[in-house]
Amino acid sequence: MESRQQQWQQELIRQSRLCVVVLCGIFNVASAHCQTQDRAQENSTGTNPPSLCRFAVALPEMDGPVTLGIFSPDGKLTRLLYRDTAIDSIPAGLNGLLVTWDGKDDSGLPVPPGKYHARGLVHGKLTASALSYSSSKPDWHDSRLQGTNDPSLASLLPLMLTPFSTNQITVTAAQDALLETRPQLTISAFLAGDEIVVTAAGLPIFSIPIEPYLPPKGEPSITLCHDNGPGTAELNLISAGRKTSYLLSGLNQLVPLDAGALPMPPEIFIPDSASSDAGTPRP
Repeated sequence: MESRQQQWQQELIRQSRLCVVVLCGIFNVASAHCQTQDRAQENSTGTNPPSLCRFAVALPEMDGPVTLGIFSPDGKLTRLLYRDTAIDSIPAGLNGLLVTWDGKDDSGLPVPPGKYHARGLVHGKLTASALSYSSSKPDWHDSRLQGTNDPSLASLLPLMLTPFSTNQITVTAAQDALLETRPQLTISAFLAGDEIVVTAAGLPIFSIPIEPYLPPKGEPSITLCHDNGPGTAELNLISAGRKTSYLLSGLNQLVPLDAGALPMPPEIFIPDSASSDAGTPRP
């Protein structure tokens, strides 16, 4: 017959095991509840990780850096993934470059649902150099025609300058085995802070710092026109009556890349404002 001490020890062990089982159950329930709250909070604040888009980009014959971006359904650049990036630094496979997009824009916010597009460029050497002109050697360009005193050109001057009063030109893509045809690419320029940004097919290819002596006030304007050499263009910046001109070269060494459409389904888009009106029916 067991002694009282043995019976007491066995009862204590049984109760201890029962407490462990009960505590484990309580912990599991609490943990599941916390995970549910965490998921609900993530969904309400829009911080849930979006689905990743992985795609391949075929490489052209031309050697050069890669600029690649994601364009929205309305054609605007939403995310710049690579800019002037060496091909060797981008993961690659049998089908070309292997690119991953996290479904966010340049501000780090999830993009709205829709059909996005991945486009890029491979380019050769691109340069931008400042120009200075002499009025004794006029030609067909804005910055040099403005100073001419040749009377034979006076009547034609307005007609010759009119086509160049735009910040866009078009160039033909370089010949490459990747392309069935050589498409026309739009080259444009605009001011962004203290620099001029030149784009090709909506992607940045030049950044030209604005000289500090340019007056900050007034409405500056930019014009682009083709120059005499192959793949060259003249860029004019006019600010408060002062003109600065640059020669862009290498525009005949652009090969466009097209990785196709990237559908972004609605279920991965959760706006940040959802947390502020949770539980409130939407109109």
